[in-house]
Amino acid sequence: MRLFDNAPIAVKSLIAPLISAVIIVSMIALFFVFYGEFQAATRTSARAGEVQVAARAAVIEVTTAHAELYRAVTLKEQGGDAKLIHTITQAALETVARANAIMDGMRDNALVDAGTIAPVMRDLAAYLSAARQTAAAAEEDAFVAAMQMNDAEVQFKALRQRADALVAMAAVNNVRAAASVGSTLSRAAYQITIAGTSAICLSIAAGIFFGRLVARPIRRMTAVMGTLAAGTLEVEIPDTSRRDETGAMARAVEVFRDQAIEARRLAAEQDAGAARERRRAAMERHTQEFGTSISGVMASLVTSAEGMRQGAEAMARAASTVHDQASGTAE
Repeated sequence: MRLFDNAPIAVKSLIAPLISAVIIVSMIALFFVFYGEFQAATRTSARAGEVQVAARAAVIEVTTAHAELYRAVTLKEQGGDAKLIHTITQAALETVARANAIMDGMRDNALVDAGTIAPVMRDLAAYLSAARQTAAAAEEDAFVAAMQMNDAEVQFKALRQRADALVAMAAVNNVRAAASVGSTLSRAAYQITIAGTSAICLSIAAGIFFGRLVARPIRRMTAVMGTLAAGTLEVEIPDTSRRDETGAMARAVEVFRDQAIEARRLAAEQDAGAARERRRAAMERHTQEFGTSISGVMASLVTSAEGMRQGAEAMARAASTVHDQASGTAE
């Protein structure tokens, strides 16, 4: 997580979509990989089917031709129409030629091993030679035709044995190719399901991770700003060392807190100065009141002293008068 702390919020917001985009591209690539494998398996299955069909067709053509040769030789032995015999033998030779063309075309199929098709082609060439000799003899002499037919029979059995082996091999390859197609589809479905599920989970996890990476510092900053707004300034501002937008916001809030603390200090100082001014004014007022009170008292004292002096003088005068009168009486 420390790796992304200083990344801008815009970059953090883009990471999850980028991961999702990469996952989507990977899923598409995986799909095309499996599509290619499926296409290859399908082509292999198609070639295997073509080999099987061609091998069966060649066997059918050769069997048909061999049966036609038997028919021509039998007609010759029975003294049949020469024109009909010629037509039958030519049709048999044409059928063998078609079988030879079918077998020759199988060489281009990638599933046909050259070592497997070569003996079949040799046996087919040997049978075609025996068939031509039999066809020629069927139009000339029944005995020779029967002798050639025996040779053609030997070649036909050898060819049929190899051709049947080729058909069996083609059938096995066809089954394997079909199984490969099914296996490819099953594997593709399984792996794409696993990859898709993993991709969805990874996308959700990335979204949650980077969402929290952006939201958590903002929630912390919101809580600190609420505390400051409530008047509690003795709070530590988190994330001031970050170099992203959250860090810039934290430093701005720190400046706001420091200014609020300074403003509170100045207000406290102003309040203290006002209190001192009020105390000074009260002292001056009390001093003035005390001075006024003392002045009154002193004035009263002065008045009383003057009265006492006057009283003393009057008493002195009275005493003097009494003394003078007493003195006069004594005389």
